Amino acid sequence: MNKDERKAYEKAYREANKDKVKAWNKAYIEANKDKKKAYNKAYNEANKDERKAYEKAYREANKDKVKAWNKAYREANKDKVKARQKAYNEANKDKVKAWNKTYYEANKDKAKAQQKAYYEANKGKKKAYNKAYREANKGKAKAQQKAYYEANKDKIKAYYQANKDELSAQRKVYYEANQDKIKAYREANKGKAKAYREANKDEISAQRKVYYQANKDELSAQRKVYYEANKGKEKANTEAIKIEVFSHYSKKISNSDIPICACCGYNDIRFLNLDHIHGRKYVSQKEKKLIAIRLWKYIKSQGYPDGFQVMCYNCNMAKGPRKYCPHQLDRMNQTKGSSSPSY
Repeated sequence: MNKDERKAYEKAYREANKDKVKAWNKAYIEANKDKKKAYNKAYNEANKDERKAYEKAYREANKDKVKAWNKAYREANKDKVKARQKAYNEANKDKVKAWNKTYYEANKDKAKAQQKAYYEANKGKKKAYNKAYREANKGKAKAQQKAYYEANKDKIKAYYQANKDELSAQRKVYYEANQDKIKAYREANKGKAKAYREANKDEISAQRKVYYQANKDELSAQRKVYYEANKGKEKANTEAIKIEVFSHYSKKISNSDIPICACCGYNDIRFLNLDHIHGRKYVSQKEKKLIAIRLWKYIKSQGYPDGFQVMCYNCNMAKGPRKYCPHQLDRMNQTKGSSSPSY
């Protein structure tokens, strides 16, 4: 019997006795597991390149078949495959990390496109999974994020600086596409954010202080760049808030439709100022530190509380910490005769 005849005979025998051959092979492998493993290892080592080339060629020729087989195997052995991957990754952490990095660098565009395609196809599934995971592992996820940030602070900063415009554009596009959703979320969680800030006031303040001290020069430079780029916009914004706040108190105190000094009636907004009627000593420590635009914004956010009036600089300086401006005293004297109110 020559080679081809022998091959045909074996093939026919295997076809006719499929289950029998399968059972025999299984029994043989079980009985000679270690021997078979050692043989395969030695053979693969000796024929590494040949084996690799053969496998590659086979996969290329049977792409769909191999894909379907792998998928079916993973589905049937989900837990087994997961456990094996986990064990391998744990045992070869650095090796896997290095391989992933090398592969990503060599196939960056391909990997990005694959990730994007996968995300688009599984958006809802991915979102639901991430949400469920965060809920189930809230503390763990937070700790992991914090630890990762601390370990890769410089790397993250460098990436942000290198891709600032691209990231900014992405955020803008996302915001435009999800404006209503973002607004609704902010509205729904307004109280939550405020409550968190209140409950962690000291911690947040300390973190900000530490961050500011560590990044003082960078923040200063950023502010300078931002100011230069948005000079006109900032000025217009400041003017608009000033007019809005001053108009409110002028209407309330002086019944005027335009900003006006409550004492002398002067109405050039460039020379008008906001006065604490009862003096600054009665306001909170936080409010004492606020001046100009910061004070106006704060007043607006608080719903325009009582205790403020619009005055020109002359009247405001003359009044000082006292109750009245000399103009007001003169008018009171004329009205009441000799009984003048005390300074």
